[in-house]
Amino acid sequence: MNTELKIINFNDLIVGMRVQDGDGNIGTVIECNDVHNVSVEYDNNRGGGLYCLSEKCSEGEEAEMQHYDPLYHV
Repeated sequence: MNTELKIINFNDLIVGMRVQDGDGNIGTVIECNDVHNVSVEYDNNRGGGLYCLSEKCSEGEEAEMQHYDPLYHV
């Protein structure tokens, strides 16, 4: 992963924003109403993913199935 990537703050997300995940998948935000369930549709019909942008989830303080998975500016 490129260490120069800038993490996107949940409050800055908007539907239609282009993002990249930690695995290098690039896509478009299609839903961002919940910090624990940000939905991204990947380019080229490669599917999509759900992302949790709450850093608290990396510490186990939130729902047990959630985990912090940041998104980055493209």
